[in-house]
Amino acid sequence: MVRDVKAERSAMDRAAKGKTVLTNFDETCREIPDQAALKWKDASGAWNTLTWSQYRQEVRKTAAGLKGLGFRPGQFAVIMARNRPEHLIADLGVLHARGTPVSLYNTLAAEQVQYITAHCDATVAFVENATFLAKFAAVRDQLPNLRTVVVMDPEGVPLDGWVTSWDALIKRGSEEDRRDPQAFEEWRKVTPDDLATLVYTSGTTGPPKGVMEAHSNVCWMAESAQVFLNRTGHRHISYLPFAHVFERFVGHYGAMRQQSTVYFCPDSTQLFAYALEVKPTSLIGVPRVWEKLQAALTAGIQADPEEQRRNAILGAIEVGRKLVRLEQAGQEPPPELLAAAERARPVWMAIRSKVGLQDVEWAITGAAPINPDVIEFFQALGIKLWEGWGMTECTVGATYNPLERIKNGTVGIADPGIEMKIASDGEVLLRGGNLMRGYYKEPEKTAETIDAEGWLHTGDVGEIDSDGYLRIIDRKKEL
Repeated sequence: MVRDVKAERSAMDRAAKGKTVLTNFDETCREIPDQAALKWKDASGAWNTLTWSQYRQEVRKTAAGLKGLGFRPGQFAVIMARNRPEHLIADLGVLHARGTPVSLYNTLAAEQVQYITAHCDATVAFVENATFLAKFAAVRDQLPNLRTVVVMDPEGVPLDGWVTSWDALIKRGSEEDRRDPQAFEEWRKVTPDDLATLVYTSGTTGPPKGVMEAHSNVCWMAESAQVFLNRTGHRHISYLPFAHVFERFVGHYGAMRQQSTVYFCPDSTQLFAYALEVKPTSLIGVPRVWEKLQAALTAGIQADPEEQRRNAILGAIEVGRKLVRLEQAGQEPPPELLAAAERARPVWMAIRSKVGLQDVEWAITGAAPINPDVIEFFQALGIKLWEGWGMTECTVGATYNPLERIKNGTVGIADPGIEMKIASDGEVLLRGGNLMRGYYKEPEKTAETIDAEGWLHTGDVGEIDSDGYLRIIDRKKEL
């Protein structure tokens, strides 16, 4: 495969030029104002919907409410909440107030909450409920800059000068917006060089580092991804943490660019119960998600008391596996196998329907290595599951497997516009418009990671085959 990466880079640069997360949001809200943007279940189990125009109104009120609380351009706000609409509304509200949002893992201990909140000098925190509020309250005396905590579900929470409710913030914002409706338009002053977020990476050898992702990084990555995803209007289930770049990009930034409907699943153990209702058209997951699903489906088949039916199902999967193996070897399947595949297809679809995956057009596994057998299993059911690779420092993705030529055992080819090479010691190096601006407040560590020529040193050792597909072999030992 011959690629002109410089031409690709120029095309991505042009496509992303002048764009911010907010211009992408504005464009989608104007193009499809009445289509569903966010969906979630209420306490009764009924689905609720925000259209893109309603989403924008909630963001508008949030931004105005923040300004009314004294939040100023250039300030930071942290968010600790599960996957729910208020998480993304808060995120975009902060951005429209010309600040920077930072999502926190819900599993963080109080001292970790304190470190990140203090490190980015956050002046506002959004928390879901009393449980998350307690983590901030435990370290309040070590957070002198944190002026306000906004609680989304304030049940059992005493509201005072430090703690306010989400509803109170929205009410304040509505009043501020009526008083000065033009104030919202200040979002247009946000530039591509401004920060869209800080994503804190887990500190395996020290405290977490805040990866600075500018609007230009996010929009460049969104344009690159759109080249190979080439689709709008997906149904996406958001269940991974927004503190992780995988969900943050696909379920937030990417959803704007691809005009997807995001269905919130606040409890990841309920993913496939939700899938039965949502019937997603795309799905992302770390290897453990796919491994557990394969194990559950296999156990269900093995538990079928009817031997003839059980053997027929296993036989249909084996037909799919044979088809996948021939495709992987670049060989044409014989007519009899193609005929068997046609007979097996309804069985594959029946298995997929058991977990709500009958409409999935593509699925991605990433963030850790995966057993190739797991990928083959889902491909045998007709699901285009492929492995990608990336890191927070490159705004999520660096490689993808083209749907028309997935190579199992590899993490694919470089995303459009990304330069990729192997250093003399085997380390994978990357260069592109998606590379972070650096680590917040840590210029020395930034210089260790991105060299003078603009190459990101990933810390992963790999090899690139003659078709441009990358295999990750190991981590550099000193890292």
